[in-house]
Amino acid sequence: MSRSPRRGSGFTVAEALIALAVLSFGILSAWKMHGTVYKYDSVSDRISSAVSLATEEAEILKNTGYDSLNNGQTDKVVIDSRNRSYRLKTTISDTANGTNKRIVLTVGWQDGGSLPADIDACKRHLTIRTLVSDLG
Repeated sequence: MSRSPRRGSGFTVAEALIALAVLSFGILSAWKMHGTVYKYDSVSDRISSAVSLATEEAEILKNTGYDSLNNGQTDKVVIDSRNRSYRLKTTISDTANGTNKRIVLTVGWQDGGSLPADIDACKRHLTIRTLVSDLG
């Protein structure tokens, strides 16, 4: 009595192709997710640096004292610790009661390319507001 060849061992070509397609889809999805995570990590890093720069400038202005704060607006370029450029606009004004100075700091930057001459032309913005009181 002869035995017939054993069937059912191994995979068919169709099964192998389906498994390869599913595996490829999973790998491509993971790769795309990695790129997205990297992009948003970069954006959050820029936001963190902008907050740091604005907070540092606010503290410097607050420490100069109420009498040293002159109403007006300044605009300058600042560089963070990673040598990236930001545009910082500072606006100082009196509040309605006249006993406080309102400080508005706006930081603008580009995700790519050169920094524009006008802060309003920057792609991204962040604004911090604070008050300094005349306690004297």
